[in-house]
Amino acid sequence: MNCTYILILGVLWFSTMNVYAGQTLIGPLERTCQNFSTDNTNLTITAMWIAGYTSGINNLTPSDFLKGHDISDVLDSILEACKDHPEKTARIVARDVVAKFRMEAAKRILDSH
Repeated sequence: MNCTYILILGVLWFSTMNVYAGQTLIGPLERTCQNFSTDNTNLTITAMWIAGYTSGINNLTPSDFLKGHDISDVLDSILEACKDHPEKTARIVARDVVAKFRMEAAKRILDSH
């Protein structure tokens, strides 16, 4: 029984730790939600960048926090993250989206035990 809890804690730790190996990011990082939600071209470019960022982080982590999700779930999460905070930048929204999916994955693991 103790091994199960240790395993769950280890998975949670790995799924929520920062894996940002480099600090350099390329893309529309400083666009705000307000900025990219007012123009379809900006929204499309920024949303695809955030989706790629999220997929890249998922690819670098030991647990698959995007399992069972698709692009529409990521887009919904972007809009949700921007809804009440139009001043958020794409960089912050991207990290919010990753954190949301990581927490959901950790909760699924806990609920399965």
